[in-house]
Amino acid sequence: MEYITPQETSLEERVQVSYTLLLDFIGNLLEINPQRRPTAREALKDLSLLFPYG
Repeated sequence: MEYITPQETSLEERVQVSYTLLLDFIGNLLEINPQRRPTAREALKDLSLLFPYG
């Protein structure tokens, strides 16, 4: 039997952007623990959404 083990990569490698605020925002949304993960309302108030990316 053969198992396929995914490579461990960082969020920075997967998303491939250099905006630290955006990476922090995405990382917070991907938090597994729902007690630590922001609600939708909290996420929409995040200051990183105000930054002009691009």
